[in-house]
Amino acid sequence: MEKTIISVSGYGATGSSAVVDYLKGFDEIDVLDDFEFQLHYFPDGISDLDYHLNESCNRHYDSDVAICRFLELCRKLDHWYEPAFHGQLYEMAQDYINSLKPITWNGCWAIDRLNTPQSYIDRCNAENERIVKRNSQRRFANRFLRRLHLPQFQQIPIKRYGDFFRNRAMYMSLKPDNFLKETQAFSNRMITMASHKDVPVKVVNMLLPPQNPVRYFKYFDCPVKAIVTTRDPRDLYIHVKRLNWRVVPFDDVWTFVAWYKEMMKQSVNVDDDSVLRIAFEDMIYEYEDTTAQIRNFIGLANKTDLTSSFDPHVSVANTQHYKRFSEFRNDISIIERELSGYLYDFASHKEVVATTDVVF
Repeated sequence: MEKTIISVSGYGATGSSAVVDYLKGFDEIDVLDDFEFQLHYFPDGISDLDYHLNESCNRHYDSDVAICRFLELCRKLDHWYEPAFHGQLYEMAQDYINSLKPITWNGCWAIDRLNTPQSYIDRCNAENERIVKRNSQRRFANRFLRRLHLPQFQQIPIKRYGDFFRNRAMYMSLKPDNFLKETQAFSNRMITMASHKDVPVKVVNMLLPPQNPVRYFKYFDCPVKAIVTTRDPRDLYIHVKRLNWRVVPFDDVWTFVAWYKEMMKQSVNVDDDSVLRIAFEDMIYEYEDTTAQIRNFIGLANKTDLTSSFDPHVSVANTQHYKRFSEFRNDISIIERELSGYLYDFASHKEVVATTDVVF
């Protein structure tokens, strides 16, 4: 099997971990689930860097800000990604930026002033006003001394205005012709360093966003596929509400409905076989068919002795919450009316016996 990267992602608590857990049972797959690797589409990540270097080329402004923010993001993520990159992500990011061969110099511009506390700027302005007044007095005195034509009296030096903004490394990179090549090399280096075993198929948790993963395929030098999971909005609403998980809005059911609609509306469906969209519930109620679909999608052989950490008889406890928690009945009625096209048809499937209580 050729080298392939599989991204497994969801919209937040929509069951992508079920697919990841299932794929852990295959020896020919290396599952990288130590973290949610989101650098390619995080704000100030690779996609933003691509846009500012290759599309929005405004003098040096865009590339300078984009490169600085990208490096700062990688510096902060070093702690998050310590298990995978052993504190070397920032160093790799610096090497990646240097490979793009940006023009660099020490300086500053308006963005540095905007990023400086106003109290400091006020102090600097006050000091410069004092310098202006002193220089005016010195110029008057110098004119008087020059009229005396006395060589023993030297001119009083004029003090320069204060330069209160420290110089820093600045960058300019306009449409670097090696951007994709070096970005692919950077991505490959990260995947290689995070790998657990030497096998051709790498499954990476949240490597690509669920809405339009195809847009990010170009940042890798090998075939990429994406598996995206959705979940019945009724169960999702109750799940995040009971966990107080504020990545998803739940204080107001109408806000949740608007959020869910927007997430689904932005999802791009493709006609090829590069993206597989499945319902979390199908991993449970249509286990055999759905897992066969996943194997065919990746190109895996059917295994009857598969040892998996995903058990549909356990995960079934994470479905049909809307029937168990009557306190949310009014909110569920609104979701069923407003999001009717996204509800899972539990009635058309056979019952799966749960071997555990509700799992959160």
